[in-house]
Amino acid sequence: MKRAALITLMFLMPFNAFSQTYEYVPFPDSGAIWSEVYQPSLDMYGNFPPPIFERFTVNGEDTLINEIEYKKLYLFSDSVFDKSKATYIGGIREDENKRVYFKGNSLHFLKPSFLIIENNGGNVGDEMLLYDFNVNIDDTIRIENLSLFDEILTVSSIDTILIGGSYRKIFSFTRIYWLKWIEGIGSVKGLLFTSGSLPMNGLNGDLICFKQNNETLYFNINYSECFPILNGIETEINDLSDIILYPNPSQDHIRIGFGEHRIKSLLVTDCNGRLCGNYDIQFQTEFILSTEKYQPGIYFYKATSMNGMVHTGKFVVQ
Repeated sequence: MKRAALITLMFLMPFNAFSQTYEYVPFPDSGAIWSEVYQPSLDMYGNFPPPIFERFTVNGEDTLINEIEYKKLYLFSDSVFDKSKATYIGGIREDENKRVYFKGNSLHFLKPSFLIIENNGGNVGDEMLLYDFNVNIDDTIRIENLSLFDEILTVSSIDTILIGGSYRKIFSFTRIYWLKWIEGIGSVKGLLFTSGSLPMNGLNGDLICFKQNNETLYFNINYSECFPILNGIETEINDLSDIILYPNPSQDHIRIGFGEHRIKSLLVTDCNGRLCGNYDIQFQTEFILSTEKYQPGIYFYKATSMNGMVHTGKFVVQ
């Protein structure tokens, strides 16, 4: 599969460098697909539940909600959108001030959050502001879909990037360095999961890829394909006693004994759900994981066996 380039700071240039050729790219109202993954919170044992892969699309259909016109937003599970198999979840719109709003259903915890903000005057289910592409550097903005009541976004930089033949703005924020908005696409954390204050409980999301009229304009190379397999293909089990980690806590390395599980791959993430390592185990009974480059903290592993069973657990780096 041909991969589109991952959007990184290496490809960014200050906005004023392209001011003569820049033209605003509106938020899509048809022919757009967002493929993303949502990682639920850690369970009571401190382990990751299986990630949830989802696809969203707008196909140009209009809907009227409270006398306001939106584009219908659908949730689907196939690699190709089929309206007969999709679920209508609400409406999305962009106003004349380059602000993007959503009104519809809450899908998961904090996706979207529908928090009632003090002095906001809103109620659960009201129209939600997702993005404001009209902000400038040092502007502050309160996006309703943040995970904390008191979180305010402050724009730290606005750069430009060439995507699909057009220069687009990409917005970064102070403190919340992992959150970025891309003009005409949305958040790198997912279309509806725009939280900038990820709790330290593993809750996370990622935009895997974005397609416009069948053209891949964004692809996250932490993933092998635009439409990964959905949950239900793998079966996750919690058998921490069967997989042995030593020493744990670790300083420079950790030995992981898999026994007879026939493990083929090992995925390691940090508390924010960021990928730290993806290792090809090739059915070894023991694997030595170097942790010298890991920052002190708690890490989580996901070991996948030959028969598709997924074993999860955690370790500590001192």
